[in-house]
Amino acid sequence: MKKICWLLIITLLLGCLAACQSTGTQAYGDELTQSQKEEIESHFQKKFGQEWGPWEDDGHRANNRYYGSDSGYVILFHGGNEFLGTNYQQVIGDCKFIMPSGQLFVLYAYKNGQFHLLNDVFEDGGISEDALRIALQKHTDYEK
Repeated sequence: MKKICWLLIITLLLGCLAACQSTGTQAYGDELTQSQKEEIESHFQKKFGQEWGPWEDDGHRANNRYYGSDSGYVILFHGGNEFLGTNYQQVIGDCKFIMPSGQLFVLYAYKNGQFHLLNDVFEDGGISEDALRIALQKHTDYEK
């Protein structure tokens, strides 16, 4: 009887462990593959009718950055060409994303071929507060 109870407990624990690992969360610090970048660029072109442009990690300072992934969403920064001449900021949750140069930008959460505003996905619970803080840290590191 004890063996059966232990087997049931072990099976239950293994099931819980498997459920926790199947969230679709990609670890922060991982870079996007070339095929992932091409997919994002293609969907951006289809949705907005403009080129995505070079990525930050392509060897120069560019307008497009990868800030991490959470719950299957890819967190992206897309900078524009317009400058306000003063700090431009977006506040999401308790995180304030600032561009000291005054450059306009958009923060996206990309998933399944769709671009969503990061703020909307966060408010709907699709992006965690921790993921948002990590994205803010990456943003701040880029702007130093």
